[in-house]
This record gives sequence, C-alpha cells and structure tokens, in this order.
Amino acid sequence: MGAHARVCRGSRICSGGSACRRPFSSVWAPIPGPHIGRRCSGELQDIARRGFEVGVHCFDHVRWQDGVGRASEPWTRRELTLARDQFTEIFDRPPVVHGAAGWQVNHHVPALEGELGFRYASDTRGTGPFMPAGDQSAATVPQLPTTLPTLDELIGRADLRGVEPVDHLLAVTAGALPRDDHSVPGASRAAARAPRA
Repeated sequence: MGAHARVCRGSRICSGGSACRRPFSSVWAPIPGPHIGRRCSGELQDIARRGFEVGVHCFDHVRWQDGVGRASEPWTRRELTLARDQFTEIFDRPPVVHGAAGWQVNHHVPALEGELGFRYASDTRGTGPFMPAGDQSAATVPQLPTTLPTLDELIGRADLRGVEPVDHLLAVTAGALPRDDHSVPGASRAAARAPRA
C-alpha cells in the first residue's frame, strides 16, 4: 500500500497537510502503492544479477494477506498465477520459490505451488524444513520456514536495550546472538540456532 489519505467531505482526497482547511470525514482511504514490477524491473534484475535469491512474494500484498484465508481455489490460482507471470516477465525465467505475504495461506496453496512450478516455499514461520500435511495430498513443495523476525518486529523491543534492529539481525545470522534473547518471538533459543536450510 502507498500512503494513506483522509477523504475530505465533498469526495476529495487530501493528504492532510497543514495547508488543507477542508473538514475531514472520519474515513481513511487507502491509496494504492506503485506497481513495483513495472516501476523497478531494472533494479530487480540487478539484484538477481548480483547473485541474490529472488522469488515470488505475491502480486498484491494487501489483497493476498487480507483475502487468502477465506479464498476459493480459483481466486488463489489467479493470484499465484499473476505473481508467477509477472516474475517471469521481469526475470525471463519462472520463479522457483514462493514466500506468502504475511505468512498467510489457505489449503489450496500447497498443491498450487507444485502445479505452478515452484520448487520450494517459505510460507510459514518455524524452525526447520517440512512437507505440508493435510487434505492436500498433492503437496510436493517443501516448506523452508522463516526463522528470523522482520525488522518491524524488532523496532522498539525493550529486550534489545539499545541494540539497533539491523545489528541484531546481522548478529543472529552470523550465529552470535548479542544477548540471551531469541530472534523469533515465542520460539526457543535452541531453535534459533538450529541449522537453516
């Protein structure tokens, strides 16, 4: 999502800056973010050329995160296909990894990941690789869970006592925790040191 703006009475959208004197309604209207694939394809290609892993997150983060939990198979297929096709257009090759937005999936995702050509996925949080279980027996794509926190989860944590979030992540990924806390909220310290796939 891009910036949010308040909707002014009279159906005008206003940034809410100090120069604006129109009365606001109490409704916030989301302003769609830019299409990163179109806007930054050169930068994305450069990241891949430099040897960094690139994969599919989603086509529309908010739509996926807010909708996938109750979505049908056709909706889920369409969203994954849009993301896969956009990736292929940018990188001139299909993606091999999918990492679901907000770690949100439904029971259609595991089978669709295999059908759409993904070789592995990182759709969950956890401590080690696994194969999805459940009613989707067609699941053939292993899950490599996220084992680290996101930067926004580290910002403002009292237990970091002045350690910058980026420094904390670098220490965790180097295998040297800066103190006795753990990187992923709610998981054990031993799990944090478990080998990552």
